[in-house]
Amino acid sequence: MFITVRFADDKTELFNPDCRNCLLLNNIKERCDCDDDDFIDLSDESGSLKHLQRYPLDYGTKHLNEREILILVKGEKTDGDKMTFVPLLDGMESNSAFLQRLNPPPPKPEKVRSASRDSPAPKLYNEGARGKRASLAPKPKQLGPPPSSSSRSLSPSRRGSRMRSQSVQLSPAPVGGSFNATRRAR
Repeated sequence: MFITVRFADDKTELFNPDCRNCLLLNNIKERCDCDDDDFIDLSDESGSLKHLQRYPLDYGTKHLNEREILILVKGEKTDGDKMTFVPLLDGMESNSAFLQRLNPPPPKPEKVRSASRDSPAPKLYNEGARGKRASLAPKPKQLGPPPSSSSRSLSPSRRGSRMRSQSVQLSPAPVGGSFNATRRAR
C-alpha cells in the first residue's frame, strides 16, 4: 500500500502509510523539505483535511486510502488558538473551493434566549400523566422499615431451607373451647 503526496512546484513523493501517523508525518517533513517545527497535515484533492496530527498513535492505513493522492498542507496559528491551513502545492492558493473546504468558517454561536413575560413558566407537573409526578426534583425518601430481602437472592439450597422455616404456623386454639364450639354459639 502506498500514498502519493503532492507539494511545492508539482513534486510528488510516494509514502508507505502502514506505520504510526507521527512517524509518517516526520518522514513527510524530512522528504518534502519542511522545517522540524512545522505543523503539517494532509488533505485530499477536494480540500478535506485528514487530521493525522490528532491521532499520532493510529496507523495511517486507518485514515488513508490505498493509492490516494494527497496534498501537503501547513497549519498556521492565527487569532487565538484557531489554526488556518495553507496548501504547500503551488497553484492551489487560487483554488477558492479547495481553500473553502480546507478552512471552513467557524460555526455561528447560538443565541441564548432569555425568559420573557410572554413565555410560560416551566411546568413542574405533567398534566397528561394522570397524577404521576413529573417534577425534576428528587422524590422524598419514605420513612419506614427497610425492604426485606427477597428469597430470590438466596442460593437454591438456602432458598429451600428458608421456605421450610416459613411454613404456615397454626395459632393456638381460642380460649374457652374449640373453634367449632365458638362458631356454633353465633
